[in-house]
Amino acid sequence: MTQRSIAWIAAAAALVFATNASSQDLGAVTGGMDLSSMSSGSAGNAAGILQFCISNNYLTANAAGSMKDRLVSKIGGADAAHQDTGYADGAKKASKAPKMDFGLGDTPPLPKADGMSNVKPEDDGATQTRKPADPKAAKYELVSVENAQQFDLRNDKYQARYVIPKIDVANLPMTVPAFHTLVQVHSDDRLGAAIEVRLLDPKGGQVVASQGALVFGGHDEAEFLVDWDPFTLKTSGTYNFEVTVAGQVLGKRPFPVTQELRASLVATQPTDAGAPADPSPAPAQQSWP
Repeated sequence: MTQRSIAWIAAAAALVFATNASSQDLGAVTGGMDLSSMSSGSAGNAAGILQFCISNNYLTANAAGSMKDRLVSKIGGADAAHQDTGYADGAKKASKAPKMDFGLGDTPPLPKADGMSNVKPEDDGATQTRKPADPKAAKYELVSVENAQQFDLRNDKYQARYVIPKIDVANLPMTVPAFHTLVQVHSDDRLGAAIEVRLLDPKGGQVVASQGALVFGGHDEAEFLVDWDPFTLKTSGTYNFEVTVAGQVLGKRPFPVTQELRASLVATQPTDAGAPADPSPAPAQQSWP
């Protein structure tokens, strides 16, 4: 039922009871529509239909208000209209109006979605986090640990310059100059987590350590670069870089420190007090070639 149809019905019904028009006049006004169910109604019923049309903006109050008032007056005024069952029925009767035939025939049923599936969006790598949401439940793998005097960033990847595979010392203790360590970690979960890199001496004691955040940025591998300040080595042997991610120790990589004895044994000169000088030398200063 369209707004225009409801408006015609309401106007025709009001015309019947306001002007005592015949059923033939009613058919002429409504364009041949079958309104026999309304021609036997009461003035209150017609007034109720007009009120419905006005309330739902099918007709304006200016256009239909005066006709509705004339019909209401026929049943005793507004107070009587609210008690009139025909008025109440008409005010909600538009939904029961005759079904309109627009000459379209039976429309075919809408096609079903059998055999069709939703297209899954491609992974554009923009999201970093995948399940599991807890880094402690994610899996990480240590790929490499590389030491160098300098790393250059090219095409979002670090490239080493002046690689340091080991340290050769002549005297101990020795102060190691600043250098850098690059750690590479693989994870299919791509879940960022806390990372810690520690340098352990041959006995397992910590020499230096660095903490930070591991960020994958939508890739399966992440890099973490450590800038070491100068520190002192007290003994030679095989040191190890230990990598921990999200509380998981991923592994260790060896970092040898070898000592070459070049100096001869030399007697110490006595001091003024007759006691030998302090044999403990100050830490030597190592410089990178």
